[in-house]
Amino acid sequence: MSKRQKRFEVLAQRPVNKDGFIKEWMEVGLVAMDSPNDPAPGIKIQNGKVVELDGKLREKFDMIDLWIADHSIDTSIAENARGHQCASRRNCAPIRRTDAGQNIGCLE
Repeated sequence: MSKRQKRFEVLAQRPVNKDGFIKEWMEVGLVAMDSPNDPAPGIKIQNGKVVELDGKLREKFDMIDLWIADHSIDTSIAENARGHQCASRRNCAPIRRTDAGQNIGCLE
């Protein structure tokens, strides 16, 4: 058994390291996944370009939505893959690996 260094003992006693995790609080939006407030999944593609994601029009996309729409979704199969079930039984979108340009299915 190795001896623990004193600096790790001191760090472990700092107040920030004694914080607990907050429980989900859906009313104020503190929920990691599967919130009842999540939009219904959906995608619309026109002329090979994503024009709507989860009910949000492209004009209202933020920077992350734009990146996903333009670089991560394979528009050639996305609309047909909407009902695909992942191993976790959640709907997912087809994801394209940008480094290899191949479809890898889900992020799981």
